[in-house]
Amino acid sequence: MTTYWQTVRQTQLETEKQVNRIASQVNQMWPGTVSRQLMDRLGRLSKSTSQYESSAFRRTHDGYEARFEVPGYKRENIEVLVDPGIRQMRVVVTERIEGDSVETDKEEIVYDTSLPVPNGASFRETTAKLDLGILTVTFSEDEEAKPQSIDITVE
Repeated sequence: MTTYWQTVRQTQLETEKQVNRIASQVNQMWPGTVSRQLMDRLGRLSKSTSQYESSAFRRTHDGYEARFEVPGYKRENIEVLVDPGIRQMRVVVTERIEGDSVETDKEEIVYDTSLPVPNGASFRETTAKLDLGILTVTFSEDEEAKPQSIDITVE
């Protein structure tokens, strides 16, 4: 049975193959500067689409949240790691693969992503909730990052 993340990864690999094939054809048709300019643009486009997760955080009324689709996986298969030192979070989804015996059983990582946590998010009140195949990670807003009102004195 193919999992959701295996299908996503297979699609990414097929897209990369197509991009490489197109790059080769462009290089053959227009060698030199034109080819390099097209390849630079294509490279920037592929990076911007493959890093869609960097904008996965959205602002809420009391902080920030990121959502991840993890259909069919239980809480035991999902790990959320946060690192306030480098302001990053990581989501890892594993799947247990049964072998012929207990010794050959293993866990395989089927999804692994790291995201920068937005400035203004506090690591003190971080929660993760799994509901109907959607993992929601919530960061509260850092009180120091909130705009503050300053009194104006008239002299």
